[in-house]
Amino acid sequence: MRKTAFKAKTITALIILSLITTASISLACSAAKSNRATKAQLKKFQVGAPRTPANEISKFAESTPLLESKLGNLLLEYRGPSTIISFPAIIQKSDYHPFGDGQSNAKLTFGNHWPSQGFPIIGIEEEKAGKKSRRYIFHPTLKVTSYKETDLQDGWFKVQPEGWSDAFYLSFNTSVRSVKSMVEGIPQTLRTFSGGRTAPNVAGIPKGAGSEGFKNLGDGYNAEPWYADSVHGRFPNANGELTALGGVLTWGIVDKKVGPFKNLYTCFEPRDVQKEKTTGAPSGAGWHHIGDAAETLLNSLETASLPVAVVRTQSFGSSAYGFTESVTATWLNTDEALISTQGTFHWYLNPYEKSVCTEIWVHNCVPSLTNSWGFNCQ
Repeated sequence: MRKTAFKAKTITALIILSLITTASISLACSAAKSNRATKAQLKKFQVGAPRTPANEISKFAESTPLLESKLGNLLLEYRGPSTIISFPAIIQKSDYHPFGDGQSNAKLTFGNHWPSQGFPIIGIEEEKAGKKSRRYIFHPTLKVTSYKETDLQDGWFKVQPEGWSDAFYLSFNTSVRSVKSMVEGIPQTLRTFSGGRTAPNVAGIPKGAGSEGFKNLGDGYNAEPWYADSVHGRFPNANGELTALGGVLTWGIVDKKVGPFKNLYTCFEPRDVQKEKTTGAPSGAGWHHIGDAAETLLNSLETASLPVAVVRTQSFGSSAYGFTESVTATWLNTDEALISTQGTFHWYLNPYEKSVCTEIWVHNCVPSLTNSWGFNCQ
């Protein structure tokens, strides 16, 4: 009897140990949705068309009602080196955390009160010769001929059509900084990993090398990439609506003994234009809520810009059609970083029929000017 009891306890202990080990691995990728990439999966990242010229990028699925594709096409239509787009919407949250971290999947909608599939209002901000200007395009059914714009500070603007009691609230704050200026605000000791390696680009991946440049990454990184068939591309759960296409390879440092913060490299599958037309979803990462202190996407490994966007909840007052959020979208140029703080949402696409690689930092605390962008938490 004692031997049987001991054996049962031993088996139980081994099961618990196995669960703990699996949980620690899932910090980098979801154990349920991710596995070490097979040869067939790796091959998908090594093929693809030559980099598409900026003016020849194919539109995302045009006939779909999915706002994620519509936003991608909006960014293709209004593309400039300093162009920012904003419009009001509603973001739907979920409790689905596909990668086992603080980020949960979300979906963009116009809600039940806006009767059209088109954008109710689009704000476009451009900068020329150091001066910013904004213009607004209203949906033709609104028949707006005049309006008042009020600067609410911190990138927020209230746009109230003449004769209306409520208004639209838009934000042109992209939370984008150059990687250089971000690094200047972080002491080197707070971004130094084992072996004296420093962020950004801890592993020293050559720019433009694609997934084939990820070899012998060094201490702390998984030697073989993890593969997930979707990047926050389902809502509200694993079997839910498809909002983004394409798998991803991930290499990551999550052990605090190796580095001061969680550092990930991700490579997205080449864009599949035909599948976009079939499903209505764009290629890239779907919307996700930032539950961690902050998550930063660095376009430090590519020579081309990427479509990105953030969503923030507004709290200024009565909003037209019950819109509770504002979308801010732009193109993340090479060597720029998109900083998304806790409570916001972000999203990014792959507009190229070629694999695209990025670097991701997960901050230790909510970034500010006084805590070295969230890496000096006292």
